[in-house]
Amino acid sequence: MLLLLCHPSALISRGPTLPPGTTPHLLTRSLHGGEPCQRISRAALSPTMLEAQSLSRRSAAALAALSAAGATLPAVATEYDGTWTKHEGPFDSAFFKDFTTTPTGFMYKKINSPDDEKPVPFQKVFVHYTGYLMDGTKFDSSYGREPFSFRLGKGKVINGWEATVGGMTVGQKVIVKIPPQYAYGDKQTGPIPPNSDLVFYIELLKLGGIKGDKPRLPIG
Repeated sequence: MLLLLCHPSALISRGPTLPPGTTPHLLTRSLHGGEPCQRISRAALSPTMLEAQSLSRRSAAALAALSAAGATLPAVATEYDGTWTKHEGPFDSAFFKDFTTTPTGFMYKKINSPDDEKPVPFQKVFVHYTGYLMDGTKFDSSYGREPFSFRLGKGKVINGWEATVGGMTVGQKVIVKIPPQYAYGDKQTGPIPPNSDLVFYIELLKLGGIKGDKPRLPIG
């Protein structure tokens, strides 16, 4: 019997990927290059690999038996609903009519205003987001994947994100239009053309630890 063995780097990354020569950002998952899949014989597999293959087959057989018996399989829970981020068509002036405009050119709208904690510098934050170009093209979304996390003030995301998320409270949802000088400027970045205004739907899910924060021991 011949089996296919693939290099692990042929899998899709769950985290944001940095195109060569660009500023760190949070945009898209990408398909990493790696060694092509190879055909190998069953005899060449290690005992550990054979055991994993056997377990996989037994799991599939068990699921098939449950299905045949009419059992209902548990659904995978989706904790966060991203339907509020759906948009079709270009973002025109009518869309932004009830937005607040800042002196720096940001336009934002708070969907809700929970009375909760705000992040502080160097604190880890967990968010879901969906990003659009002004013509309505969706270039990325974290909904349906693991939440995206980063640490404020470390330069890991665009400046527009630092400013926006840093002013949000836990549980808050915001729509923000970020000018290009606070996004990717005059450089092409993945599917984003140079000098692009970007529209993000952002939901702040929770806060993490603060880098460098240590437990304080009582003085004895």
